[in-house]
Amino acid sequence: MRLFAFCLSAALAVAAPAFAAFLHPADTDKDGKISKAEWSAFKFDPAQFAKADANHDGYVDGAEFMAWDAAGRGKPAG
Repeated sequence: MRLFAFCLSAALAVAAPAFAAFLHPADTDKDGKISKAEWSAFKFDPAQFAKADANHDGYVDGAEFMAWDAAGRGKPAG
């Protein structure tokens, strides 16, 4: 059991930084999230910002962006 706990802790320590780093060209201030201003400046549809900001905190983080994009909302219409 101790070995399992150690391995789990080690795996989380290695994986956590990978999930914490969200890199997208729209994130111009490199804070790991996209603000509404950054969203608009990158020419994303402003109406989609509210759909992407799932927790309604005023920012789109990496997980929210990936979910929004996976739902096909990041693709051009047509």
